[in-house]
Amino acid sequence: MKNILLLVLFLSAHLCCSQSKQVTIIGNMPQQYGGEYLSFSKPIGKYTTESSYINSKDNAVIINDKFIKTLDIAVPGIIYVYEKPFNGIISTRFFAEPGDTIILERQNGEIIFKGKNAIVNKMYSDVKLGHVAFNDEVYDIFKNTNDADKILSKINNKEKIYLQHYNELFLKKQISKSCLEYTKVLMEQSIDGLALGIARDEEFRKEQKMLITKEGANKIVDYIVLKYIPYKEENLRSLFFLGLMKKSASYLEKQSLKENKKITRFWNQFDTIFKSETKNLGVIDYLESDDYKETAIGQYFLSLIKNYDNEKSIKYKDLIMVYKAFVEKFPNSPYIIPLSESIMNAALDNLSTSATNVAKSEPNTALGNLAIYGTTLETVGTAPFAQPNQSLADVLAEKFPTQDLFVDLWATWCGPCLMQFPYNKDLHSFLETKNIKTLYVSQDKEEDITKWQKYIQDYNLTGYHFLADKAYVEKFINPLTAYIPRYFIYDSKTKKLKPLEGYPKEKEKFYTQIAKALPTKQ
Repeated sequence: MKNILLLVLFLSAHLCCSQSKQVTIIGNMPQQYGGEYLSFSKPIGKYTTESSYINSKDNAVIINDKFIKTLDIAVPGIIYVYEKPFNGIISTRFFAEPGDTIILERQNGEIIFKGKNAIVNKMYSDVKLGHVAFNDEVYDIFKNTNDADKILSKINNKEKIYLQHYNELFLKKQISKSCLEYTKVLMEQSIDGLALGIARDEEFRKEQKMLITKEGANKIVDYIVLKYIPYKEENLRSLFFLGLMKKSASYLEKQSLKENKKITRFWNQFDTIFKSETKNLGVIDYLESDDYKETAIGQYFLSLIKNYDNEKSIKYKDLIMVYKAFVEKFPNSPYIIPLSESIMNAALDNLSTSATNVAKSEPNTALGNLAIYGTTLETVGTAPFAQPNQSLADVLAEKFPTQDLFVDLWATWCGPCLMQFPYNKDLHSFLETKNIKTLYVSQDKEEDITKWQKYIQDYNLTGYHFLADKAYVEKFINPLTAYIPRYFIYDSKTKKLKPLEGYPKEKEKFYTQIAKALPTKQ
């Protein structure tokens, strides 16, 4: 207890008031899950948004479905809204800048925005801005073009088209200048990030029979990585900052090794602590901008603390060691406040767990088996659901010879996947009218089986479930799609998996696709 008190005093020394202005949020939000309050996450300090950090002081109590909340924010950025309880699912997200008043309400399950920047906030809420919105378009460019220069030209043209669209919204005074600038950065980096991912993944390109050569793909990689190495402040406020900066750092590392260039190493000493999150944290040393280093380390560290309970290999003293190093390097960082608060919460949880000596229950569902969830999750049979060399379509043909299935590819770490689960009630009602069962296929890691089970219960994912081992996922699940969530229909007559476009949130439009995929059930 004495050590914990000393730790709290040590961390409290770093908790100070930031210089911020307020945004006011006014809502009429009938709760879908019986919650009595909402939680918000907001941009940290003067830079990027961080959706995983929630401070209890930013909660809003709901009375008669209504609430009003003021949040301190220093810069324009994205604010996430979480309904409680329900495992912290993101209900909606929106752009806000200091001084704004944001009005939102739920109507027939949809979030409606009113006032400033409402037209773009609707796109954020519907996940029509960000990487999900551009997946198919970027994929098609690679699929239908075999020349690197032409691919880059088409990607640049695609970005210009979207930029022009938002420029027109600004000229019509439908969005603010800050919203225009932020949205343009997000859109451009969304498209570039997807293109970079495909260009780097040679195995995926081969599986999808893309014709671009390895040399051509490398040319695209170099172009995009070099585009983001110049240090721009707007990158620090991007939703895709971390991924792009990690790739840029990796590129700089290779260049430094080629040129025998010596750099000052510091963060590589913590690689073993961060390995579950980053594999190689020390690559950040190769970034030349301290602002970029501070933001990357701050965000990675927050994520690590958030997942502390799931990371059995991490020792609590290591968290303190990294925290002290961060404070030493960046004594004025806005991340110090959320890091201090998060570590204190972890300390108290750690003390409580040790004192009560509560053991985690062992998973009751074997990895690789088929399971079914109604009110509890139960294993179906004792044999593995799929053989090592049996594709998913072949497995379904064997195990469900006359049963059509709706297949949902998801993972507990996939935010867009979780955002679609509130629409399952209506979706399953539709599927029942067609005698279509649901199979959830998870891309979670094997060590996350307990978390996987918990999410199935928390989100009431009625239906069949399959969590395969890593080898099977890499061989048969990942090739089905470059992203998740992704949905398929298994047609028991043709024994084929048919991909669906769109999301359950779109309801009738999505249901029409399902019906078309099974002509005999229209």
